[in-house]
This record gives sequence, structure tokens and C-alpha cells, in this order.
Amino acid sequence: MQVSGIIPNDVTLLGLLWACNHAGLVDKGFKYFDQARLQEPSILKPEHYACMVDLLSRSGCFKEAELFLGDLPFDPGLGFWKALLGGCQIHSNMELGEFAARKILALDPEDVSSYVMLSNAKSVAGKWDGVSSIRREMKEKGMKRVPGCSWIEIRSRVHVFVSGDRNHHLKDEIYRVLRSCIEQIRDNESFNFEISY
Repeated sequence: MQVSGIIPNDVTLLGLLWACNHAGLVDKGFKYFDQARLQEPSILKPEHYACMVDLLSRSGCFKEAELFLGDLPFDPGLGFWKALLGGCQIHSNMELGEFAARKILALDPEDVSSYVMLSNAKSVAGKWDGVSSIRREMKEKGMKRVPGCSWIEIRSRVHVFVSGDRNHHLKDEIYRVLRSCIEQIRDNESFNFEISY
């Protein structure tokens, strides 16, 4: 873009940082972020900083993520701590994950997702007492996971699917097709799939 004379804006930079984030390109992401910080600091918004925290934590660069959070020109909000907690969940960093979860709960005590993420991180690390403790605390507070939801539009009609919902009028046909797909995958690959109803 720059070679052809087009000046990138904040949206362009965010797209570039997200691409680096999901490709695990930590050095390139930092290069682009620092370039913007030095040459065009006015285009940097909180979401650019949050993307960098996510990039660092997803890549397991927790010390750098902590330093980055400490150097923010503003107080980090929920999104920053959730990005850090997400990385901690991926890499089973319990200590920092619990710190991030406490920050999230201080900002929003009713945030169910942080409990779920921390519980998932503890289960990956095999810390089952911690998982039980978190689930017990959620139950005591009356907190429930928000079910996953997806939808598809077929012939101008939207079909919504919610995790655990068995009310769709074509559910038997849908599960029959799903079983067929899984059988084909099993025949062609060595995957181990299970369908839960």
C-alpha cells in the first residue's frame, strides 16, 4: 500500500496485526506496531494494544505481555485481561491466568467466560481440584455458561443451532448426515471423533 502511495489507517494496521497474531508472527507484529508508534502514533487505538497483548500471550511470551501491559498509556480493560487469560489457557500458565482472571472479575464480577477459561486451563494442566473449586464457585453464584450458538442461511431461511439444544425440527436428519460425515472421515483418516447428544 505504501509503495503505491496509499497511507494505511488504523483499520489497516489492526488487520495487519491480527494477521500477524493468528500466524504467530511476533517479531513482525512488533515491527509494524513500533513503526506505527514512531511514525504515526495518532492511529493507535486501544484495540491495537489489545491485539499486541493477544499476540504475545498466544505465542507464550508472557514476560513481554506483562511488560507491555505495564507500559500501556491507559488502564487496560476487560479485553486486555481476557487476551492474557486466553494465552494462559493455551499454554497452561496457571499463576498468570489466575492473576488475569482476578483482574477480569474485579472489572466485571459476573463475567462467566473468565471462570470457564480458567477452569479449562486448569483442566488442561490436570489440576482437577482447581477445576472443581471453580465450578463449585460458579454454581454457588448461580452462574451458567452461555451456550455456543451458530447459524446458517439456506434458501432465505436462517437456521439457528444452540449447543445442547435438541429442538430443531430436522435434528434427526442433521445428526444422520453428521454421522455419515464422521464415518467417511474415519474411513479416510485416523481421527477419533465422538458425537454427543
